[in-house]
Amino acid sequence: MDPRGLLYIVKAAELLWPEPWRGKAPEVYLTAIALQESMGLARYQRPSGPALSFWQIEPQTLDAVIQHPRVGPPLLEIADRLDLQPGQLREALRYSELFAASVARALLRSIYLPLALDRGKAWQVYLEAWRPGVPRPGSWASCWAAAVSAWEKLHQQAG
Repeated sequence: MDPRGLLYIVKAAELLWPEPWRGKAPEVYLTAIALQESMGLARYQRPSGPALSFWQIEPQTLDAVIQHPRVGPPLLEIADRLDLQPGQLREALRYSELFAASVARALLRSIYLPLALDRGKAWQVYLEAWRPGVPRPGSWASCWAAAVSAWEKLHQQAG
C-alpha cells in the first residue's frame, strides 16, 4: 500500500479518538511507522514472527497497551464501537485496519515523549514506542519523507 493509502487508514481511525489525540504529528508518525515496519505490504511478520498489521504489533504489545492506564480504556471503547469482543482483539489486528491503526496510535500515546515533526526526534519516539528487534535507521529517512509528503499532498488537495 502506498503512503497515501496508509494515511487514509490513519485518518479514518483517528476519528475514533478524542480530539487532543488527533493532528498532523500522529498522522505522520503512524504513516512513517507503518512504512518502516512493513512498507504497507505485510500484515504478518515475515518469515514467521508474531507481529500483525502494517504496524507489526506483537500480541504482548497489544496486551500491554490494553492494560495501560491512560490509553487502554479509550482503546477498549474503540474496540467496542467496532463491535470487537475482548477475545477477538488479537485476531482483529489481522483484518481490521481501523483497529490496528488505533492500537498503533495508543502505543504511540503510551510513551511520554513529545511528537515533534522532526525526523531525528521521531526516530527516537519510534524506537521508544515500538522497540524494534532489529532497528533499520537507514530506511527511516525515506519512510519519514514519504509520510510527510503524503500528508502534504492530501492537505493540498483538501485545501
